[in-house]
Amino acid sequence: MSLVLHGHLFSSYTWKALIALYANGTKFEFAELELRAVRVK
Repeated sequence: MSLVLHGHLFSSYTWKALIALYANGTKFEFAELELRAVRVK
């Protein structure tokens, strides 16, 4: 089972998750979100 963290590098919530993952030594893959590609209806 692999862990994928979806987030944006300017998000404080993403940073909090990254800090916890690195502190625990958890292996994960980071998938950066493209906020400009999101369409709001």
